[in-house]
Parts: sequence; C-alpha cells; structure tokens
Amino acid sequence: MRCARSAICSVLLAAGCGVVRAPSAPAVCPSYEEKIRPVLDLRCGQCHSAATGYRLGDYADTTARRDDGSARVVPGQASSSFLQAARGELSGHAAVAEAATLQDWVVRCRAAPGRLELHPRGWSTPTDGEQFHGQALRASGYDFAACGKCHGADLRGGAAEVDCSSCHREGPQACNTCHGDALSPAPPRDLSGARAPTALGVGAHRAHAAIDCSVCHGDVKDEAHYRKPFGVRAPLQLDAGVWNRNEASCANVACHAPAVPVWTKPGKLGCDGCHENPPPSHQTTLACESCHGPLNPATHVDGKVTLRGATCESCHAGPASAPFFDLKGANVGAHDAHRAKGVGCSECHLMPATLLAKGHLDSAPPAEVFPLDLGGLAWRQAAAPVFNAGNGTCTGVYCHGGGQFGHVDLSPGLKRAPAWTGGAAEAGCGTCHGVPPQDGTIGHNPALGLGCSACHGGSFTADGGFTTKHLDGKITGQ
Repeated sequence: MRCARSAICSVLLAAGCGVVRAPSAPAVCPSYEEKIRPVLDLRCGQCHSAATGYRLGDYADTTARRDDGSARVVPGQASSSFLQAARGELSGHAAVAEAATLQDWVVRCRAAPGRLELHPRGWSTPTDGEQFHGQALRASGYDFAACGKCHGADLRGGAAEVDCSSCHREGPQACNTCHGDALSPAPPRDLSGARAPTALGVGAHRAHAAIDCSVCHGDVKDEAHYRKPFGVRAPLQLDAGVWNRNEASCANVACHAPAVPVWTKPGKLGCDGCHENPPPSHQTTLACESCHGPLNPATHVDGKVTLRGATCESCHAGPASAPFFDLKGANVGAHDAHRAKGVGCSECHLMPATLLAKGHLDSAPPAEVFPLDLGGLAWRQAAAPVFNAGNGTCTGVYCHGGGQFGHVDLSPGLKRAPAWTGGAAEAGCGTCHGVPPQDGTIGHNPALGLGCSACHGGSFTADGGFTTKHLDGKITGQ
C-alpha cells in the first residue's frame, strides 16, 4: 500500500502506527499486473483455466488456495508447487523462460500484488502465513483500532488514502470477508481458505445455511464475536448438545438426535437421517406430509411440531359442507354419504381427546372401525358391528339390518354386508330391510298393500324422502 502523504505517515510511524513498520532500503518488487501476469498469460493461460480447477490470470485466482486449504503459491519458499511447475519439475509442465522472475516474485517479494512502502511485503498476499494482514488481525483479536490510525476510523482511507473496501467490497468487517463467499457467509471458504467439505472449518456449513449461526455458535451478531474464544456451543434446542472436535461429530443435538452425524461427511440427509421414518411413536406407513403438510425447510428444524391444522378436519376431513378426504388427500368410501345423513365420526370411530391420545397415532392404518362398543347407532338393538378391512365390508351393523329386528327379516336382495366402496347401490331401498320387511309380523304383511309412510310417517318427508328419524335406532310411527 502506497502512502501518498509521506510526511503524515512518518509522524504516525513515529507514534507507533499499529503493526505498520518502515522497511530499511526497500528493494523494488515487480507489479503483478505489469510484470507477472503477462508471463502467466503467455506461458500458462492456455492450460490453466476455470475448467482445470486452477485458473491463472487475476491475482486472486493465481494465489488461490486448493480446496483443502493448502497453498500453491507459498511466499518465501522456492519449493512451492507454483515454482516447481515454473521450473518444469512437475509432471506435465515444461520450464518457462521467465522462471527466475517468477521465483524472485514469490521468494523475495513474497508474491505481493505490488510495491508496499509501509507494510511487510506479504501484507497483501493471502497465502502468506507470516505477514498477511488477515493473520496479523486474527492474532491481535481483530483490533481494527490499529488499522484506523492510518486508514481512518471507518477504514475508508484516512491519512494513508487507501480505502480497505477497495479490496473488501462489503467492508473489512463483513461476515464473508473472513469466511464464505458472495452467496453466503457460511463456508465453503473457512478462515484458512479451505473449501473442501472434508475440512473441519467447512464441513456441512452450507447445508445449514438456512439456520441462524447463533444456534450453534452463540451470539454472532455482536461484532466482537471474533475477538472471543470461538467454537461450537450447545444448540439452543437442546442444551445437552455436544460437539466432539476430534471426531467432528455432533451428539444429543435436537435437529439430529438420536443420530450422531459426522460434520465432515456432509450429504443430503434422507428422512431417516435425523429420526426414524416414521419415528417410533408413529406406527404408520403414511407419508410425513399427510399430517405435517409439505416439507418447509425454514420450519422443519425449528423445534416445533407443525401440523396441517389444529382440528381433526385439518388432516382427514373437510368442513361439514365439503367432501371428505383421507390422510392421502383422496375422497374414499361412503364417508360423504354417511355425513349427509347426519352420521357423525364417533358412530364408528373412537374419537381421540388429544392428538397423541392412545389409539390415534400409535397404530398403523387403516383406522380402527368399531374398536369397542361405543354405544352409538351401530350398536342399537343388540347389534354387533364388525368392519372387515380385508374386503372392506361391514357386517352386523344396526343401520344395515343388524340387531334384533333386522335379523328376522327374510326379504330377498338384502345387503347385510355392504361394501364400503360400493357406492349408492349398497344402501338403496330394500338393501337394509325389505319393502316391506318379511319378518312375519302382521303389520308388514305385503297383502296389506300399504306404503311405509302409512305407519311410519315420522320417518319420511312430504316428497317421500327420509328424515333424520329414519336411522335414529327407534321405531317411529305416525
């Protein structure tokens, strides 16, 4: 960095300007853009492109680290792979005529982008582990006050007239100045420059990018977070969460328990990567979205159980005026036909008092039908209703000819075992009892020629339809 006002800088140097030091009789180092890049463009550019994984040209590309964080250009070291390739010592590389120039740039000038008057030569070289200003800042606990003495309190120029934002576009204190990239402050690219997921500082960070950093690292919103001993803290969802640095694993973390994922082996987790599919408490083969709705990454691991709604109808029925749907979203069986006649769910099913009540989610589908004597309509007149899930039929149900009166009806065409998915024909006139019933009673003697409404008018409307009394379990007269 060139100090345009040497007199001012001399005063600051005398006062002790942070880590800035004045070199004695500085040797002139070449400008990267003027002397080094033309050599690389001419000798190396044809082979080294973005497709090869190592592109030569821009200073940042030339000095970029490998994905594992190791450096190709190592300031001060003639043995670095960059110079070995220039000398023709690496397989597939021929020596270049300008190898001595490149070596002088890397070794003596520490691969600096240009001449520096007030800072060490490696001050602006990202791979310089001894002199790079990022290393110096890290060692000082990121005390920017020293930088501000020359570059201004806002680091936008000051006496040095060098704006730190000219290199750090979002500012020297932006999250992705130290880690991450333009897409996210979360690595790839950790504090050591590594990008490979096998690096401890990279791992599965990007897979967790939707989760606030503070969940695992504590308060990172305070700019002083980088001055504190840093690491992984217990996740907020489970205070017993444990980070094992030696094994790179997380244990007892609410997001993954009981699994113990390895941080440096990231991959797309299946539904059984964090919990069993389904969890032991869910004795069901239904897809998760049947009860929890479509997967929403923003809320999937927020520590809350999300359901499709707060009422029974949210999962397996519509409002009273809407068609019925099951957990898979299909309108099946004779649910709508029963609801239209005023037959409630509790007539056939044990209604749970709460979501996790016994008998609700602790058994596999299909739903239990007539699980015990609920004392409802289906059991009237000593009927013993049974649902056969194998063939989808109901037998012994009062509504369909079961019970004391139904048993003695010998009418032809009765359907004492109606098929649940058989449609309207399963419950038409003459399927539950004869018209009239052939039960041996005088009142039902076909010879009388009387219509049903002659004796049971209370069960019929004026146009011949059924009233709610038709299936109330009682014999209704006029």
